[in-house]
Amino acid sequence: MKKKIKVFVLVGMIVMGFNSCRPAQNLRPLNKKPKGKSKLLYFLDQKNQGLETEDGMSDKKKYIFIRLYDPNYNDPMYIANSLQKGIAFVEVNPENVSHASIGFDLSDYFFGLTSGGKYNLKIERCTDVASNDYMEKCNPEKSIQSTYAIPVTNEEYERAYNLILKNLNNKQLKYAATENIKIAGYCVRRKFFTPEEQQKLGSEQLENKLYDIKKDFKKHVKPIIQDQMFVCSTFVAWVLYNSVDSVHQWFDDHKIDYEYITPSDLSQIEGVEFLFSSTWTEFDEAAEEFAKVNEEFADYLPVE
Repeated sequence: MKKKIKVFVLVGMIVMGFNSCRPAQNLRPLNKKPKGKSKLLYFLDQKNQGLETEDGMSDKKKYIFIRLYDPNYNDPMYIANSLQKGIAFVEVNPENVSHASIGFDLSDYFFGLTSGGKYNLKIERCTDVASNDYMEKCNPEKSIQSTYAIPVTNEEYERAYNLILKNLNNKQLKYAATENIKIAGYCVRRKFFTPEEQQKLGSEQLENKLYDIKKDFKKHVKPIIQDQMFVCSTFVAWVLYNSVDSVHQWFDDHKIDYEYITPSDLSQIEGVEFLFSSTWTEFDEAAEEFAKVNEEFADYLPVE
């Protein structure tokens, strides 16, 4: 009985920790002028209008970007500070992160799902935290971001881009706090009841346990329209699953359910590459320095 109580308490703490993504409200006007215009988004705009680009970017390999966050909250008494330790306690991946977003270039414009406001899918800017209530609760000089990328075809890139555009003004797309219940239970089972060598995303034994817990929790959680109910990381995983063929195939082959993808799991998806980390305030500079050394990413920097 004591063991069960400890497990339920741990699950509760982890749920509250994941819910640190919740307090965001509707997108506010940007306080800073964007640093240039995204070259690739400009390319897509032109292509959608039936116009041609001069630089031949359509022939180049594309990348979709994932940004993972390790936030440092302004208020030392803010409960999410201590509850992040609960997430770290059940973390099985090298990355200790609690939020995720998706982007299409290396400008500081990523798209993340947080609760509150008219629309739950919002623009997130590390260098302008005041434009988003969730990020405004964080200290950008101490918070850390890590940027990843996955190579895709032009068609896959546009597929993902259009999924984001379609859902930016979708009132039915929701951050579902109840989803954190089953994810927290899954994390506990993964960390403490799965052999360490089987805890990696895609391992056979892990996914068997995943479906057990899915069955267990569906007995107790009221049915919802799953296609439009996510948390931040499951939304990013859903976009990739429905736009990138290699991700779709890898998930299916390994019986991976995007409903259980945690922020750190996104870095473990086959094909995802780590690019760079920085504090939030230094994102633009870090991106520029990275692109100087890795010239294939230069086109993804904002155009002045």
